[in-house]
Order: sequence, then C-alpha cells, then structure tokens
Amino acid sequence: MMNQFNLQNEENFWPCVSDMFLALFIIALVLYSTASKKEGEGDIKFARQTIVECEGLVRDLQRIIPGNELSDVKVPEESHENRTQPELAAMLCSLQNCKSLEPAFPNKQIATDEELGDYDKAILMLYRATATSDSDREPPEDCYTPDARVRKLKSRILDKLEIGKISPEEKLRRLQEELAEKEKKIRQLETDLAELREIVAKTPEVEELLARQRELDAQIRKLKEKHASVLIAKDNIINELQRRLNSDPRTIVMQKVREILKRHGLDAKLNSGDIEVEDDLGLVRVKSSVVSFRQKVYKKFTGLKELALLAEALQEIAEQDKGDKLINNIVIECHADTDGDAFENEELSANRALYIWKYLDGSTQGELAKHKNSKGLGLFSHAGFGCRVPLPLEMGESPYSDAYKTRCRRIDIRFNCNPYKGELTNK
Repeated sequence: MMNQFNLQNEENFWPCVSDMFLALFIIALVLYSTASKKEGEGDIKFARQTIVECEGLVRDLQRIIPGNELSDVKVPEESHENRTQPELAAMLCSLQNCKSLEPAFPNKQIATDEELGDYDKAILMLYRATATSDSDREPPEDCYTPDARVRKLKSRILDKLEIGKISPEEKLRRLQEELAEKEKKIRQLETDLAELREIVAKTPEVEELLARQRELDAQIRKLKEKHASVLIAKDNIINELQRRLNSDPRTIVMQKVREILKRHGLDAKLNSGDIEVEDDLGLVRVKSSVVSFRQKVYKKFTGLKELALLAEALQEIAEQDKGDKLINNIVIECHADTDGDAFENEELSANRALYIWKYLDGSTQGELAKHKNSKGLGLFSHAGFGCRVPLPLEMGESPYSDAYKTRCRRIDIRFNCNPYKGELTNK
C-alpha cells in the first residue's frame, strides 16, 4: 500500500500533448514572420536594383523612337521603391505594341496577358523576341540576375535597331544633308513668294477690283429679276392665248366640223387629203379630185355622193349652232384656174357655186336654207371668185403647170364665225 501511495503522489515532469502542439505553433509562427520579413526585404531589394534599369530602358527608347508610339507608357520623372514586379512587367511588355521596334522583335509576339504579371517571364519573353536563331533564344545564366537582365535586353534591342553604331562623322553628314534639303525648300519658297509679289504688283488695286465685282453682282441681280418678271409675263400671255384659242369660236367650230364630217362617212376622204379641214382659215376644202366640173360648164359635175354626205354634215353643224350662235355665216366658194378670160372665169365660178349650193340644199330637202344666224339672216351663202384667190405655190411647183391649175380648181366651204369678245389681260 505504501508503494502504491508513493506512486500516486509522485510528480510527472513530461509535457502533455496540447502543450507540445502549442509550442510547435509558436515556433512555426516565429519562423513564418521571419521568412516574410526577409521576403519583403528581398522585394524591396529587388525594386531598388531593377527599377532604375527598367525605367531607364523605357526612357531611352522614348527618346530614340520618334513620334508618340511610346507615349502611353507612363514613366515617372523620379523612380520610387513602391513599384511592384507586375507593374514593371507590364511596362516592359507594352513595348511589343511599338511599330518602330518591329526590327528588334523578329519573333513578333512577346508576352501574353497572363504573363504580364510575372516580371521574370516578361524579361524572358522579351529576350526571346529579339532572338534571330533558336540557339540565341535562351539567355545566359547571368541574364537572370536582377542587375544585369535589363541591361542585356537593352543592349540587344539597340543592336537590332542599329542605334548607337553611327559615328559622329556620319551623324554630322546626315544632319548636313537634312539642313541642305531644308535650305533648298526655303529657297523654293522664297522664289514662289517673289513671283507672287510680282503678280500682285502688276494687278490693279484690290479695292478697285472688289468695287467692280460688287457693281457686276448688282447688275446680274437686276438682270435676273428682270428676266424672272419677263418669264412671268410670258407665261401669263401664253396662258391667256391658250385660253383664248381654246375659247375661240373658230377653233371650237372647226373641231366640231371635223368630227361631224367623219361621223357622216367622209373620214376616208379626209385621210386621203381629197377633203381638207384648215382650222386656221376656218374652211373645208373640197378638191377637184372629189367634185370636178366639165371645162367651161357649170351644170354638170362629179362627186354627187360626197356632196350628199357633205350636205348632211352641214345640216348637223347648223342644228348644233342654233344654241351657241358661234357661226355668222357659211359660204360656199368656187375657184377657177388662170386659163382663159378672168371675167369669164369669175362668172363661171359664181354659177358653179350657185349650183353646188342648190344641190346641197336639195339634198336636205331645203333644210339648209331655213337656218338663220344671230342677226336673222340666212346662215348659208355662195360666191364665185374665179382666179382671184390662187393657192400658194408648193416648193418646185410652176404656176403654169397642170398640177397647180388642178389644185386651184376647188370648192371651199368657209365658216365665218362671230368675233372673239375676250381681251388679253397682259398686252
């Protein structure tokens, strides 16, 4: 029992399991904080060593490359230690968008978007992009040291661009050539300026020319206004004449005469030209090919059928004019040629006109003679003109030819209309 009691009262100096875990946790925490501190110090050291080289490379390229191709790469005036590795990687990889650097990057693609955050990969990709052969694509080991990698890349880019290899004498020669070219342009500009001055010296005063121009412009405006007023007056006159023509009794009557003649079966003679309707003269001309008299005879003639149709047409024309009263009288005229005595020809044509009238009136059973004009006088009359009213000669026609004499022997039915009572609004 004593031994058992002593064993129970004996103290245990070994730590428990929980105490061991606590001790291990404290040790791990201390080691982690120490490593983080060293890693932070390493980042700061990296930034201090590389930031000047990275920004120096971009600044040098900005000075060398003309234009604004690298203006989007923002480089502060003074380097600072807060720049991070991803920012430096993005700055370097932005060089791949510069067209002037294409000779230095024969392999085109430098880095992808995923590689922009890794500074080491950015340097490696830039180095490989400047390689001209597969053996030249892998950088030497010392290129991975922070203080050397950017300098080697810069040297490689400048070598590809052949910058810095130009001797001072070559630079001077190029500058002299550029200066000579500019001086040549200046001399050409001076020559052009002298020529312009000579032209100006020979030209009249500018104010005088401007005054003359203003005077001409004013005259042109007046002429345009006058021309516009003349056009308006012309349109008014044309419209009035057209209205007058459309309402002219002769025009209205001759349109009805043409329609009635066709309706009464004389359209074939109208189409062939044996019977003509002359609107401007207001007459219906019956040629000798339709109604022909024997020589020196007035009682015997041909064309009785056509005269009967003409009588029916005249009857309808007179009936339609009862309400309008547009026709003053209708004259049956007979004309002769120039052969024989003029007095005898006139007497002969008068007798022929009388017989034609009698035949026309007889064809309508005396209805034509009943028609009166607006004055209560007979609407129809007849007259003989002999050779007093010859027809105009056609081109190449002789007044002594048989064809011309045949044309002159004719019957004209003339429609004398009442005068137009309207007046022109613009005289």
